[in-house]
Amino acid sequence: MHPTQNPVSPATEPTIADTLRRAALYLIRHGWTRDNHYANPAAPVILQTSGIFPPADVVGALVLAVTGRTLIPAEVHAEAGPDAHRELAAAITYLVDWLGLEDRPGLDDRRALADWNDSPWQDQAHVVDGLLCAAADADGTLYRPDLHRPYAADFAALGLKAGAR
Repeated sequence: MHPTQNPVSPATEPTIADTLRRAALYLIRHGWTRDNHYANPAAPVILQTSGIFPPADVVGALVLAVTGRTLIPAEVHAEAGPDAHRELAAAITYLVDWLGLEDRPGLDDRRALADWNDSPWQDQAHVVDGLLCAAADADGTLYRPDLHRPYAADFAALGLKAGAR
């Protein structure tokens, strides 16, 4: 846009729902992992699915949704600034509360969310479904995987069904 043009609307800050949906889309498109924020880059090349966009856990996907980079959460403030840090913290806090993980003594929200991600019963479809259900709750929309655009083809590939929680 040319500097003398008047913007059509003022710039808006991303909402918690936007951040949660971007994280879910990242997991759908690039894969999910557990036991680390990002898939092991030291794995043999033949075993890596992608070098540029590694599979991520739920916390790693939230960091990527906020910053667009594979940072560890502790680096977000220094590398991406205080606004990105606030956006990440708000999304993590909301998701932890929505999942009912906030009453775990001795664990901070990031650790509680990482433990939820790393649970043996966890899988990619369940994590994505949790992110999108929380996003729908955050902005008061209805969430149905089979109707939710632009994810319908991605949901079909993951085998997600409407109301599959």
